[in-house]
This record gives sequence, C-alpha cells and structure tokens, in this order.
Amino acid sequence: MSERRTKSSQMGTVVAVAAILCCGIFVGRAESFPAHAAQAPAQANEKEELLRVAGESGHRGGRIVVALKAEPKTLNPLTAADTPSREVISTMQGDLVHINRATQLTEPALAKSWKISADGLQYTLTLRQGLKFSDGHPLDMEDVLFTFRVYLDEAVHATQRDLLIIDGKPITVRKVDAQTVVFQLAKPYGVGERMFDSWSILPRHLLETTYKEGKLAQSGALGTAANQWAGMGAFRLKEYVAGQRLVLERNPYYWKTDEQGNRLPYLDEIVFLFVPSADAQVLRFQSGDTDMISRLGAENFSVLSRQASDYTMTDAGPGLVREPFRHEVVKRAVEVRKRQVHRDPGDGIVGRGPQGPRVL
Repeated sequence: MSERRTKSSQMGTVVAVAAILCCGIFVGRAESFPAHAAQAPAQANEKEELLRVAGESGHRGGRIVVALKAEPKTLNPLTAADTPSREVISTMQGDLVHINRATQLTEPALAKSWKISADGLQYTLTLRQGLKFSDGHPLDMEDVLFTFRVYLDEAVHATQRDLLIIDGKPITVRKVDAQTVVFQLAKPYGVGERMFDSWSILPRHLLETTYKEGKLAQSGALGTAANQWAGMGAFRLKEYVAGQRLVLERNPYYWKTDEQGNRLPYLDEIVFLFVPSADAQVLRFQSGDTDMISRLGAENFSVLSRQASDYTMTDAGPGLVREPFRHEVVKRAVEVRKRQVHRDPGDGIVGRGPQGPRVL
C-alpha cells in the first residue's frame, strides 16, 4: 500500500477529499442511512475499563482514502470469505484476544486477561467492564455467548466454524459471572490463547431476532442501514454508494485510548473507493484521489518508482504484515510528510505506516 503525504497540518498524512466529492468524480446517489446515536465524550469515564495504548500521541481529525480492487461482498464477519470484505470488517470489529501482527505476540483486547488450566483444556477469560458497541449499546457476556453459539451453529455456515472444532468436538462456552467466561476444549490446543484472535464479537441486540428467523447468514449487506449494524472496531458504517465507495466513520465508543486518555481513533473517516483496474488505481493515487493502493504488479510498481515525487519507494521484502487498515496504516503516521510505497514480492505493494504518531 502507498501512503500519501499531508496537505493539512490538522490532518497529517490524511488528505481532505471533500472537494473531490463535490467535483463529480463520484456519481450516483448515496444510501440514505438513519443517523447514529449521539457521540460519546472524547475522554474515557471511570466506569469503562479501556485499553490504554502506549506511544506518541497523534491529532484528532481527517480521513484516509483507500482503493480496493473489488467491492466487498458483505459486512458480515460470519460469512465473509473475500479479501475486500475482510479488510473492511477488520476496521469495524473487535476480538477477545488479539495477535499483534508485528510482534506475533498475543495482547489483551476485549478480554483484559485470561488464564489457562494446567491440563490445557480450560481457558478462562475476563471481559472488560463498561464497553459499548459502535451504536452505544452496552457489551455484556450474553453477547460473547451469543457470538460463539452462532459461529458453532452448522446452519449458519460460518467460514471459521472448523477452527472451533478440536479433535472432532466443538469448544463449549460457559458463563461464570457477568465478566468471566470459560472455554472448554476436548484436548490441548497448541495455539493457546491465539485461538481467540479474529472472532468478531457480535451484537446480540441487533442480530438475535434475525438468527432465530434463520436469516443471519444473509444479513450484513453493504446497503444495511447504519443504525442497524454495529461492532467493536474503531470504525462504523456511514455511507455506501453501490459500485463506487463505502465510507466508515469513527466509532465514538471505541475501547482504546492514547496515553493521555483521549479516546481513539484519531481519524474521522475511512473511505474505500472501488477501483478494479490496477492501472486506474495508479492513476487515482498519482492524482491524489486516494492515499493508498495495494497488491500492484511489478510493472505498475516500476511506474511509481520512476515517477516518485512526493512519495518514496522501499523494497520491504517478504513476510510483511498484511492487515494494513487494522494495524499499521490506521495506527500510525499522522505527521509523516511523505508517502511511502512498499513492495512485497509475493503480493505487489503493501502499505506499512512509518514510525510516528498514530491515527488509531
């Protein structure tokens, strides 16, 4: 991916695109979504057990525009199998335990702590208190139980279901109290607590009725009303224009803060533009319409290398993190002054946020 330099001191590396939206580049009518609930206060309150993230603080505001080669097929983490859907969903959802893709170490997420029994068969996780979904509805243990019940239900056809089957037997989930849940395994599982990474915790208050009607697998269309879809990620649904763009806005209830206690993320929006042609992606990037491009071939990489002006080219080598929106790009680089274009030999171009103030 390529990261574009700043045009505004307020926005850092994030480029203002309001003028673009007003100049006819995007045509068609946006879906008219009901507004979300009132914004939460920027500072955490004492009833919330939020995760404080170490590092240099950034500045609130701005948007980042990302080109996707294909339109996401769904916002539903249960059924998402295509890369565009997963990239978008990763910004909208949260998991219990998270694997840091840079260090490959596990880190607390929605679960603030966990312990493993001596025989390796029982995992006890403790949920953070006072957290809310992106629509402001409280997260509780019933949401966790509902989530794993749904993932394990064969009728739902969840793409990750097999990961919850160990030695031919499904993991069982039991509530201990309002903040504690126990996962029981049939036999020890070598990955340990890493198994809890990437399981999106689902909002029972929005999805339980649909689940009982047997329609959950069909939910999560891109045209879903914004106030009918929620998650625990840094961003939430704002606008969808078929064939053109998907816009996510900052989740005001997100469960992370910077070291000063300011609620993250700093970015106000992420805009995903659907640009299926690799050549068109390069043109949109060069013209400043987009801040990032991904998975380009050697020819277009060479074009960018020869024409580099306000960006630098770096051969980053194999084995890079491939979750740019969730980790590197969205977490870092508000104040960076140059775009960075990184080439991954196996996949084209992959973006990594430079070391600097983060935006998520």
